[in-house]
Amino acid sequence: MMDTGTLQVNEILTGRFCIREFRDSDLESVQTYQSDPRYLQHYDSKPDAKRIISKAIAWSKESPRKNFQLAISLTSSSEAMGGIGIRTEGYTNNEAELGFELNPTYWGKGFARDAITHMLTFCTQQGFTKLHAITKTSNTRAINLIQSLGFGHYQTKRTDEFYALHL
Repeated sequence: MMDTGTLQVNEILTGRFCIREFRDSDLESVQTYQSDPRYLQHYDSKPDAKRIISKAIAWSKESPRKNFQLAISLTSSSEAMGGIGIRTEGYTNNEAELGFELNPTYWGKGFARDAITHMLTFCTQQGFTKLHAITKTSNTRAINLIQSLGFGHYQTKRTDEFYALHL
Protein backbone atom coordinates (compact mmCIF):
# COMPACT_ATOMS: atom_id res chain seq x y z
CA MET A 1 0.00 0.00 0.00
CA MET A 2 1.26 3.45 -0.74
CA ASP A 3 2.11 5.83 2.08
CA THR A 4 -0.99 7.94 2.61
CA GLY A 5 0.64 10.35 5.05
CA THR A 6 -1.96 12.09 7.18
CA LEU A 7 -4.60 11.88 4.46
CA GLN A 8 -7.83 13.50 5.56
CA VAL A 9 -10.97 12.38 3.78
CA ASN A 10 -12.77 15.71 3.76
CA GLU A 11 -15.74 14.27 1.97
CA ILE A 12 -16.69 11.88 -0.77
CA LEU A 13 -19.89 13.15 -2.36
CA THR A 14 -21.99 10.45 -3.98
CA GLY A 15 -24.91 12.46 -5.29
CA ARG A 16 -27.16 10.95 -2.59
CA PHE A 17 -25.06 11.34 0.53
CA CYS A 18 -21.61 12.17 1.88
CA ILE A 19 -18.81 9.97 3.25
CA ARG A 20 -16.68 12.05 5.63
CA GLU A 21 -14.49 11.91 8.70
CA PHE A 22 -16.29 11.20 11.97
CA ARG A 23 -16.49 14.04 14.47
CA ASP A 24 -17.41 14.19 18.16
CA SER A 25 -20.83 15.64 17.31
CA ASP A 26 -21.79 12.32 15.63
CA LEU A 27 -21.86 10.51 18.98
CA GLU A 28 -25.57 10.98 19.77
CA SER A 29 -26.82 9.87 16.35
CA VAL A 30 -24.55 6.81 16.34
CA GLN A 31 -25.60 5.84 19.88
CA THR A 32 -29.25 6.18 18.85
CA TYR A 33 -29.12 3.89 15.82
CA GLN A 34 -26.81 1.44 17.61
CA SER A 35 -29.53 1.07 20.26
CA ASP A 36 -32.17 0.05 17.70
CA PRO A 37 -33.15 -3.65 18.19
CA ARG A 38 -33.00 -4.19 14.40
CA TYR A 39 -29.38 -3.00 14.40
CA LEU A 40 -28.47 -5.09 17.45
CA GLN A 41 -29.84 -8.40 16.13
CA HIS A 42 -26.42 -9.40 14.73
CA TYR A 43 -24.32 -8.26 17.69
CA ASP A 44 -23.43 -10.19 20.82
CA SER A 45 -23.23 -6.91 22.77
CA LYS A 46 -24.01 -3.29 22.04
CA PRO A 47 -21.11 -1.50 20.27
CA ASP A 48 -19.38 1.32 22.12
CA ALA A 49 -20.09 4.35 19.91
CA LYS A 50 -17.84 6.64 21.93
CA ARG A 51 -14.86 4.29 21.53
CA ILE A 52 -15.57 3.80 17.82
CA ILE A 53 -15.74 7.54 17.12
CA SER A 54 -12.66 8.27 19.27
CA LYS A 55 -10.72 5.60 17.38
CA ALA A 56 -11.93 6.98 14.03
CA ILE A 57 -10.76 10.48 14.95
CA ALA A 58 -7.39 9.13 16.15
CA TRP A 59 -6.98 7.13 12.93
CA SER A 60 -7.62 10.29 10.89
CA LYS A 61 -4.44 11.72 12.43
CA GLU A 62 -2.20 8.68 11.79
CA SER A 63 0.90 9.17 9.70
CA PRO A 64 1.14 7.18 7.60
CA ARG A 65 -2.57 6.60 7.64
CA LYS A 66 -3.49 2.92 7.65
CA ASN A 67 -7.13 2.90 8.77
CA PHE A 68 -10.22 4.77 7.67
CA GLN A 69 -13.42 4.76 9.73
CA LEU A 70 -15.73 7.25 8.06
CA ALA A 71 -19.23 8.56 8.67
CA ILE A 72 -22.04 8.28 6.18
CA SER A 73 -24.35 11.31 6.32
CA LEU A 74 -26.93 12.89 4.02
CA THR A 75 -24.86 16.08 3.75
CA SER A 76 -21.40 17.09 4.95
CA SER A 77 -22.97 18.97 7.87
CA SER A 78 -25.70 16.48 8.87
CA GLU A 79 -25.50 13.80 11.54
CA ALA A 80 -24.09 10.35 10.84
CA MET A 81 -26.56 7.78 9.56
CA GLY A 82 -23.92 5.07 9.41
CA GLY A 83 -20.27 4.31 9.03
CA ILE A 84 -17.89 2.57 6.68
CA GLY A 85 -14.32 1.63 7.36
CA ILE A 86 -11.13 0.08 6.10
CA ARG A 87 -8.98 -1.54 8.79
CA THR A 88 -5.53 -2.99 8.17
CA GLU A 89 -4.63 -4.70 11.46
CA GLY A 90 -3.79 -8.35 10.89
CA TYR A 91 -3.54 -8.04 7.10
CA THR A 92 -0.64 -7.71 4.67
CA ASN A 93 0.38 -4.32 3.27
CA ASN A 94 -2.09 -4.37 0.40
CA GLU A 95 -5.02 -6.02 2.19
CA ALA A 96 -7.62 -4.67 4.59
CA GLU A 97 -10.98 -5.43 6.12
CA LEU A 98 -14.08 -3.58 4.97
CA GLY A 99 -16.78 -2.89 7.54
CA PHE A 100 -20.01 -0.96 7.26
CA GLU A 101 -23.09 -0.17 9.29
CA LEU A 102 -26.23 1.81 8.66
CA ASN A 103 -29.06 3.18 10.73
CA PRO A 104 -31.94 0.69 10.17
CA THR A 105 -34.16 3.61 9.08
CA TYR A 106 -32.08 3.68 5.87
CA TRP A 107 -31.96 -0.07 5.20
CA GLY A 108 -33.20 -1.28 1.83
CA LYS A 109 -32.67 2.05 0.06
CA GLY A 110 -29.30 1.36 -1.58
CA PHE A 111 -27.20 3.52 0.75
CA ALA A 112 -24.92 0.66 1.89
CA ARG A 113 -24.39 -0.53 -1.71
CA ASP A 114 -23.53 2.99 -2.86
CA ALA A 115 -21.21 3.61 0.10
CA ILE A 116 -19.33 0.34 -0.47
CA THR A 117 -19.03 1.04 -4.19
CA HIS A 118 -17.46 4.43 -3.47
CA MET A 119 -15.14 2.91 -0.87
CA LEU A 120 -14.00 0.25 -3.35
CA THR A 121 -12.89 3.05 -5.68
CA PHE A 122 -11.21 4.82 -2.75
CA CYS A 123 -9.41 1.59 -1.75
CA THR A 124 -8.10 1.10 -5.27
CA GLN A 125 -6.80 4.68 -5.23
CA GLN A 126 -5.06 3.99 -1.91
CA GLY A 127 -3.27 0.94 -3.33
CA PHE A 128 -5.26 -1.86 -1.68
CA THR A 129 -5.43 -5.03 -3.78
CA LYS A 130 -7.65 -7.24 -1.62
CA LEU A 131 -10.48 -6.53 0.82
CA HIS A 132 -12.01 -8.88 3.36
CA ALA A 133 -15.49 -8.67 4.85
CA ILE A 134 -16.60 -10.58 7.93
CA THR A 135 -20.20 -10.87 9.06
CA LYS A 136 -22.42 -13.10 11.14
CA THR A 137 -23.91 -16.11 9.35
CA SER A 138 -27.33 -14.78 10.37
CA ASN A 139 -26.80 -11.43 8.61
CA THR A 140 -28.19 -12.50 5.25
CA ARG A 141 -28.76 -8.90 4.12
CA ALA A 142 -25.05 -8.09 4.46
CA ILE A 143 -24.02 -11.42 2.93
CA ASN A 144 -26.27 -10.89 -0.10
CA LEU A 145 -24.99 -7.34 -0.53
CA ILE A 146 -21.28 -8.13 -0.42
CA GLN A 147 -21.70 -11.17 -2.65
CA SER A 148 -23.59 -9.05 -5.21
CA LEU A 149 -20.59 -6.68 -5.21
CA GLY A 150 -18.19 -9.50 -6.08
CA PHE A 151 -16.96 -10.67 -2.68
CA GLY A 152 -16.43 -14.42 -2.65
CA HIS A 153 -16.97 -16.67 0.37
CA TYR A 154 -13.83 -18.37 1.67
CA GLN A 155 -14.50 -19.55 5.23
CA THR A 156 -17.16 -20.20 7.84
CA LYS A 157 -15.92 -20.09 11.42
CA ARG A 158 -18.31 -20.57 14.33
CA THR A 159 -20.95 -17.87 13.77
CA ASP A 160 -18.95 -15.78 11.27
CA GLU A 161 -18.73 -15.84 7.49
CA PHE A 162 -15.59 -14.62 5.70
CA TYR A 163 -15.53 -13.06 2.22
CA ALA A 164 -12.84 -11.50 0.03
CA LEU A 165 -12.66 -9.29 -3.05
CA HIS A 166 -9.59 -8.76 -5.25
CA LEU A 167 -9.44 -5.18 -6.48
